[in-house]
Parts: sequence; structure tokens; C-alpha cells
Amino acid sequence: MAAKSFQKRRLLEWVLHVFGHRKLLKDIRSGVLHLVVFYGFIVLQFGAADIIWKGLSGSSLPLPAYHAFIQTQEVTVALVLLAILYAAIRRYAEKLPRLKRGWKPSIVLWFIGGLMITVLFTQAFERLKDLPEAVTDATSSQLAAAGTPIISSTNNKLNHLNQLRVERYFTRTQGPAALLDLPSIDLHAAALLYQYIADYKAQAAALLANTRIRSSSTQTLYVDYAPISSSLAEGLRTIGVKQNAAGVSYEVFWWLHYAILLAFLVYVPQSKHFHIFTAPVNLWLRRRSPPGKLAPLDLEDENAESFGVGEIEQFTQKQMLDFYACVECGRCTQVCPASNTGKLLSPMHLIMKLRDHLTEKGAAITSKSPWVPAFSSPPFSSIKQPPIAHIMGGAIPVWVNHQEDDDNTSSQIAIEPTMTAQRHAWHEQTDTSVGDIALIGDVMTESEIWACTTCRSCEEQCPVGNEHVDKIIDMRRYLVLTEGRLPVEGQRALQNIERQGNPWGLPRAERAAWLSAYETAIAADSRQPARPPIRTMQEAARLGEKPELLLWAGTMGTYDQRSRKVLFALVRLLQQAGVPFAVLGGEERNSGDTARRMGNELLFQNLCKENISTLQRYGIRQIVTICPHTFHAIKNEYTDFGLDRSTVTVEHHTTLLDRLVEEGKLRPIHRVDERVVYHDSCYLGRYNGIYDAPRNLLRSIPGIELLEMERSRQNGMCCGAGGGLMWMEERSGMRVNEARVSQALEVKPTVIGSACPYCLTMMEDGVKLLEVEASIQARDVAELLAQSVFGTI
Repeated sequence: MAAKSFQKRRLLEWVLHVFGHRKLLKDIRSGVLHLVVFYGFIVLQFGAADIIWKGLSGSSLPLPAYHAFIQTQEVTVALVLLAILYAAIRRYAEKLPRLKRGWKPSIVLWFIGGLMITVLFTQAFERLKDLPEAVTDATSSQLAAAGTPIISSTNNKLNHLNQLRVERYFTRTQGPAALLDLPSIDLHAAALLYQYIADYKAQAAALLANTRIRSSSTQTLYVDYAPISSSLAEGLRTIGVKQNAAGVSYEVFWWLHYAILLAFLVYVPQSKHFHIFTAPVNLWLRRRSPPGKLAPLDLEDENAESFGVGEIEQFTQKQMLDFYACVECGRCTQVCPASNTGKLLSPMHLIMKLRDHLTEKGAAITSKSPWVPAFSSPPFSSIKQPPIAHIMGGAIPVWVNHQEDDDNTSSQIAIEPTMTAQRHAWHEQTDTSVGDIALIGDVMTESEIWACTTCRSCEEQCPVGNEHVDKIIDMRRYLVLTEGRLPVEGQRALQNIERQGNPWGLPRAERAAWLSAYETAIAADSRQPARPPIRTMQEAARLGEKPELLLWAGTMGTYDQRSRKVLFALVRLLQQAGVPFAVLGGEERNSGDTARRMGNELLFQNLCKENISTLQRYGIRQIVTICPHTFHAIKNEYTDFGLDRSTVTVEHHTTLLDRLVEEGKLRPIHRVDERVVYHDSCYLGRYNGIYDAPRNLLRSIPGIELLEMERSRQNGMCCGAGGGLMWMEERSGMRVNEARVSQALEVKPTVIGSACPYCLTMMEDGVKLLEVEASIQARDVAELLAQSVFGTI
């Protein structure tokens, strides 16, 4: 039953993405544009079949309600033409930074526009070439009902002669017949009959010419069911297009339509529009595991010569499919925090460069052109791919600091420097063999690889289901595990985690020091009621107790002085709500998230297995933590190494507190008069879908006015600390946290709220960089709730 339900959900989700354009419609204008073109092409396939069949057989397809069919085709052609025109305006007039310009991106606009125009002209010339037949039928019927004075006169003379013949007959029988000459009368009658026939022919020709002129000037070609092509045909007739010219033009535009259609079909597999075929497959095959979950490496594989991805062919088949599903829309780069702040990394160019390199390397290995089918016959099968090798040059983004505004802030972020640098750097190298091109260094530079914050904003926006982050992590794994190369600050942080269990290199023995610090802080505050001491799991087990909840303090909570305040606030709230809990104290280890995102899978797996062993030893069933990175690692990635998700519940502190407030176990009664703008943590939001719980908590606090940044929830911008960048310096462009704080300041808050120790640190640093700490604070949601519950900070 569960399997069937899963498959139904999977199918529904696939349908919504492919046919509902769920991701595309996040940008409503380009989403509607693509929707019109997508469904327009589906509808127009039947029209193309009708046009081709009509040109070959001379008759239309036997379709029911043919006039309604033609009307649907014309309306669709008009909508697609408008969509293509708007696409050209967006790319070449509005010049959206995320869209590439040049002759290549415009080819498809010419193809689609050409198809639509040839459809209209083919139908218009078809109507015009058939016009004379209709006119002839009309004039014949008019001639049959018409008469002329000349013909009537001749007819009267013939009637007079007939009368004479009658009189002569009676004269021969009743009187003197010699007076009449009958033969002369017969000859004269024959002459008059001949004249009658000649007059009839002349008058008929004159009447036909006059009627043709009157009909062509009064009969309209416009019909309601084909408003565009019939109006076009009327216009062509008005400017003097004749029957013969219309017939020739019909043939020309019929063949032109057919040629463009076939050329477009040949062009599609060689361009980004191959996504027409690959994107639906890519969306169906995308991973169903929790978002952002990394695949584990088998580090015990004795046959492995390297770990991670150091060659293009080492990517999985699904990862390679991503390369050819990319539509080059630039949505990923548009939202990437690295691209927006002047770093070289561009998620769109990441996919494009890997695709180009794979295509070139495949062609070099097989000595065949990638665009010639294997089943083709000579001379096409003998076509060889000339050696082509693209490589990254030395270009770097040129970032210009923007003028600060009146509030001493600058929120100007831009992707143009990155797009320009990528465009100039990725070039064809004529003297280099593809086999000599290194994936890391020549295709993807190390500065690009280490600029990623693993926020997954690119993946959230991608309409074809591409997954960028895991490719970057795989290349980091190769650098760290196989070649031992990484930035100096990152190397120092990993060594400190390995030796002391924390990135700062502080003594391992101080991990439990926060417990005594908390007791000291509580004892020093006379306003706080007496609380029972916090027990460790070891102490609880010694006393025969089994607390229902384990509070995972995390490395930030235990060592970082600012994050300790958040941990202390959570402890106070749990005690106030009467929730029994314990901590691991000195037995707790680093979660390993930082090590894994930086590519050190070995260190992560060692920490992970050690932590799982501790959890299993105490029979832990429920875990809560203040760190979204720890939350994600334990909840979604420890399961690959033995943690049973069915028996262990992992929770973030905001969801637990939200539930306690809703149950009435926590009562925020004191006013907190602040304007709070909430910043979404990437690992809480995009990775785990938690957006409402922190906001619910803020709304429950009397006096707080909740604000939203322009980029929030799924579209929220990263703080810049993820992917190990918390421990590394940004050496180009603008600092990511500075950009994010600038966005927050646009809504004029007094507090920037968060629910992540990393985010809290980055927001505070950004506030200091912008020199607004006198009026703006960065605080965790738990701190604000504790202030409202207890009335103190």
C-alpha cells in the first residue's frame, strides 16, 4: 500500500513539474511564456500534419468540426508568435542578466517564428489561389438569369419571320400564293439565327467580365473560423496578387514550412533544446531521498584508485543526464549567493562546461561526431569530429562596490560580473587534446568549487530537476581524499575537528564546559527560580533514569559564546515547559556536517559512526538540536550508517518550541516591541522544508511585528556560512553575509531573526560590517521567545 501511494505521489509530482510548470511559474512572466510555447507546440503538431497532408493529397485531414480545428490552430499560432516576440524582448531589449545573448540563443526564436509565419502564409495563399473557381461559379449563375437588349432585338426579328411563314402557309391554301417568295424568307431567317448566336456569345463574354469585376470587388475572403489567414489573404488580394502567383506562393511556403520543421528537428538534439526529450526523463529519475542528502562513499573498496570525481566519466549516469537536461535559463545563477556577490562560480556554467567537456571527450574517444547517428549510412557515417577542446582561461569577475545609500547600506547584488567572466574564460583551445584537459583546474577551477555554500538555491529554482551541489561535493571529495588539496583555512578547520572535535582547535575536554557555565549564569540571576541541574545521559543511566529527550548541544552551542546564549534560552524553555531531557556532555562529538560538505568523507564517517554508537548505547529515541546542519546530518544522513529513522526522532528546536506553545506549556505573555525580519536557514528550509514553525513562534510573541524580505522562504538567500565556508575567507567580490544583511535592512527592522547558529554569527558580522549595530540586533527565535516567557533577556 505504501509503495503504491509513493508511486502515485511520484507520478503526480512529475506531472505537476512537466505539464504544470511548477518551477517555471516561480517567474510568472517567463513561466507563462514557456507555458504558451509548450502547449502551443502540442496543439500545432496536428495543424502541421494537416498542412503537410493537404499539400501531398490535395485534401484536408478528415477531422470532425474542421472549422473549429482551424480556429484553434490560428489562435494558437497568434499566441505563440506573441510569446516568441516577448521572449526576444526579454533577451535583447530588457537584457535580463541571466539570459545569454548572441546568434545561438536567437536561432530557436527564428525557427519557431518562421514556423508560425509559414503556417499563416500557407493558409492565406491556399485561400487566394482557390478564389477564381468560386468567382466563376457565381458569374455563371448570374448569367443564366440575365438578358440583353441586343439578343432581345434579334429574337423579335425571328418571331416576325415565323409569323410570315404561317401567313404564307394559309395563303397557299386559301388565296394567291404567287405573291410570296418562301425560299427567300427561309434564307433571311437563317441569317438572323446566326446573328442571334453571335450576339449571345458577345454579350455573354461582356457580362462575364463585368460580373467578375463586381464579384472580386464585393466578395470578401474573411471567415470567422480563420480570422488571421483569411484577413491576410484579403490583404494579399488587395495589393494585386493573382491566381497564378498565389498558387506558386502556396507551394513555396508549404515547402518552406516543411523545411523549417525538419531543420528544427535536426537542430534540437544539438542544442539546449534537447531538454524537450531529456527534461521529463530527468525529472522522473531525480532522487527521492531527502533533499540535499549526499550519497555515501565506499571507503573500504580495495579496488578504488581514487575517491570522488576527478574525471568527467566518473560522474553517475543521472549526473550526466543533468548536463543534457539543462535549458540554460540562468535561474540557478540568478539566485546563487556566490554568483550574486562577484565569485566566479555560476551553477548554469557549471552544467554547461561539464556537458561540453563530456561531449568533446566522448567524441575524442570514439573518433566520431556526436551529432551523427550510429545507424547512418555513408557518406554521413564517415564524418569525423574535428578535435575540439574547451578550457577555462584566467578571467575573474570584476566587482565594483556600489555607492552606499542614505542608510549606510548597499544592497546591490549582481550576476553580470560572473556571467561576463565565464563568457570570456570558457574558450576553445586549438593546440590542446581533450585527453590533456583536467576536469578540476581546466574545466572547473578550484575557486569555483570552493565558492559553493551548498545552499541548494540553484536546485530549488531549476525547472528540469538538475542537482548541482552533489557534483561540487564529489569534486571536493576528489581534491581532499585523493589529492589532499583544499584552501588553507579549510584544511586547518578539518585538522582541528579531527584532533579536538571542533573547528577552532579548542580543547576536547571543554565540550561539556557549557553545563557549568549555564549553572553559573542561572545562579547569578536572582530573578530566575531554582532549577534542577542538567543531567548527562551517563548520569541518568547511573541513576536508572531514561529521559525521553536528548538535547544535542552541537559544536557551536558548546564552544561559541554567542551561540551558547541560544542554547541557554532553549534549556530554560524546556525546563519551564516541564520536559525532561539530558545531554551527552563530553561524550558528544562533532556531527561531521562541515567535514562532509568540505569533501572529507572519511572524517565524517568516523564521527558519524561514533555518534551513532553513543546514541544506540543509551537507547535514545528523540533528539532536539539548535543547529539545522546537525539536524539535517543526524536526521537524513546518519541513516546510511546504521541510525534507525523508525525508532529515532530528530527535531529542530523551533518545531519543538512551536508545539510546546501550541499545547500551552509555554506562555509568551511579556511584550517584545520589535520589528523582526526573519532570515530562513538553508538547511532548515530548503533542505528540510521548515518555514512556518519559526514564524509561528514569532507571531505568538506579543508586540513583535513580523517582516519578510523580498527573498524569503524557498527563495531565501544564504547567509554564506554553509558548505564549510563558515571557516574560510571570501577573497573576491562582496561578502555574502553583507549582501544578505543589506536585503534585511531594506524593510527597516530592529531585529534580524534566525534559527541557526551559523546564520546568527553571519548576520551579526554583517551588521558590524555595515556599521548599523547601534540600531539593529541579530537574535535567535528561541531568545525572543524566552524574553517573552520570562520577561528578561
